[in-house]
Amino acid sequence: MALNVAGRVVRLDPGTGDVCTVADGLPLVSSVRFGAGPGWDPKALYATNSLGGLTSLTRG
Repeated sequence: MALNVAGRVVRLDPGTGDVCTVADGLPLVSSVRFGAGPGWDPKALYATNSLGGLTSLTRG
């Protein structure tokens, strides 16, 4: 989930309420989605921001 003001993307476990930070330092992050369709890496999580930017989040 995108935490806009915090500039952070987190994973939330709905069963336990535990939160794990996936990425931070992403100003105005507004949405996240896994890649789907031609040209989009299905293993990457893509984050958009309120200014129209797009960031690909992949495992290192």
